[in-house]
Amino acid sequence: MVHFIPGKLTEGQKKNEEKKGPQMILFSLHLDRFLLSPIVVLLLCALFFTFISIFLHEISVA
Repeated sequence: MVHFIPGKLTEGQKKNEEKKGPQMILFSLHLDRFLLSPIVVLLLCALFFTFISIFLHEISVA
């Protein structure tokens, strides 16, 4: 039975880390750029306030 020691990687984990290293960095950079782009932030805010106003309208009508 293999015991997991925090901070130490097994051989299999080392190989997996090496395999996914560059792609994960690329993906996270792409994700950061996507999340921080102003157009996306504005769209999300617009959707958020639209849903809130519809929700409040439904409550006041009911």
